Amino acid sequence: MNFFNVFKKNGYRVDFLDDIVEKKAKHLELQELMIESAIEMIAKTIAKVDFQYYDGNQKVINEVYYTLNVVPNCNDTGTTFWMRVVRKLFRENECLIVILGKKLYLAKSFKAGEEVILDKTYSSVILEDFNGNEVLLNKTITSHDVIFLTLGSCKVHALMKTFYQSYAEMLRLASNAFKISNRIKYVFTMPQSNIELCDQDGNPVNMKDYVKNVLGYLESDDSVVVPLPSSMKLEEITSKSKSNSDDYLKLIRKYGDMVAMAFGIPLDVFYGSKTDKSTGTNDFITFAVLPILKIIEDGLNAHLISEEEYLSGQKIVANKFALQYFNIMDVASSIDKLRSVGYSFNDIQHNMGEPQIDEPWANRRYVTKNYMNVEHEEKGDKNE
Repeated sequence: MNFFNVFKKNGYRVDFLDDIVEKKAKHLELQELMIESAIEMIAKTIAKVDFQYYDGNQKVINEVYYTLNVVPNCNDTGTTFWMRVVRKLFRENECLIVILGKKLYLAKSFKAGEEVILDKTYSSVILEDFNGNEVLLNKTITSHDVIFLTLGSCKVHALMKTFYQSYAEMLRLASNAFKISNRIKYVFTMPQSNIELCDQDGNPVNMKDYVKNVLGYLESDDSVVVPLPSSMKLEEITSKSKSNSDDYLKLIRKYGDMVAMAFGIPLDVFYGSKTDKSTGTNDFITFAVLPILKIIEDGLNAHLISEEEYLSGQKIVANKFALQYFNIMDVASSIDKLRSVGYSFNDIQHNMGEPQIDEPWANRRYVTKNYMNVEHEEKGDKNE
């Protein structure tokens, strides 16, 4: 603790709260909170999606569907697994999913080969579960054994590095300035001539020890009386301009705005201030979620579906309708409109995430406001 910060001509300035300012500011925790909030928001949204397997126009419930959505491996559920994947993708700008025995495992680290034309190889692959337990694969695997995802030249990764470097120091200084400007400070004025100071027992006390004793009185939480000779003065310095907590909050808000912008998250969604008339949710899905979901969807099709299967109509499709919550009563009129323009009952059931009905009438399509059967309408035209 520094008892004598500033030496003045006629006294010492005693700043006894220097130790309040921590040696390591908490600015990184603030950054981590905002970045993690953005990542978690996107990860939780994507984890709601189910990846559907299609063979032509028919949705198929098979082993691939079960692995992608229910149990990717013996220690993960579909939700926790995809949340981990998205976090890894944002944090490291890439993610490696290893396929072992028709199960999916997330790699903590790996060493990629330098192949450009031939299949990429991966060695020193360490798999990690959700508890942080690790296992090293004692073999080199190829691109046929993995699903490799990357954000590419995504601005999120570059901006996060810039934020850590430039805003870290700014937040630290702002935090320290706020604390320092709101401290209690004193000026201890001494007489021009030397005077003899004694303690309660009459023993001589030098000036430095005396000031230290006075400081002990001031630091006490109890009400105290500070003994001072008539030739000395102890005055509190009132700062002319104390730092307003709003200044620090504005800086935090500014940083939050930049994080939200980097991730493509609307501000009202990021701060939870969305109103009923806001389009923030749709914008969040369009600009923050769908691009990441498309990367995952492409990766699954590229590595789990062969060229022959894909060309024959087999593919994996993310059910994007699961990204939003639908109250069936709120969208009833919209469903009615869909029926009038040719959507079948099963089409709507599928898009709502509800089970389809194995009945001929559920697949029939109708048009016009009178819900006339399309086939019936065509026959009517011929009769005319």
